[in-house]
Amino acid sequence: MPFPSKVWGFDLSEARWSAFKGKNMFDKRWPYLRRERLFAYQLAQTICMGASLSATVSMSRYNRLQTHVQQYALTQTGLKVELHNNDIIAGEILTLTFCSFISTLFGLEFIMLVLWPTRTSYPRSYNYTRIILAVVMSIGLLLAAIVTTVRMLQHQSSEVIF
Repeated sequence: MPFPSKVWGFDLSEARWSAFKGKNMFDKRWPYLRRERLFAYQLAQTICMGASLSATVSMSRYNRLQTHVQQYALTQTGLKVELHNNDIIAGEILTLTFCSFISTLFGLEFIMLVLWPTRTSYPRSYNYTRIILAVVMSIGLLLAAIVTTVRMLQHQSSEVIF
């Protein structure tokens, strides 16, 4: 089966690696607000990458804290003690999930904008889907950040593990 020349209405023969050069990406000849959209997509991906990194580090520290407390209590008292940070870990997993979704959506938009700069119209169903997904994922990420912040403030762990 030969490789298709068009996927979802995008002509793959127009795609060139040179489109990712800085001077080609930010060329002033392309449609209105292209430079600003590229900047916004990169900014969204960078913010989501930072949130994912902080959630991963925090999740790792809380897992390590839980393990250390349980092992210390077992060696000192001989009793099995449990430390529950599952609500914090669940909030961090939500943050990681929504960050991945947002980075995927805006990464796709970035690549499409770079590879097909002259294309200004997309199918209506794609536009509606993109807008709905962007709004739902942004609200989800905001709620995950709020839940994680509230849980962290409720726990207020004074011990920092390095």
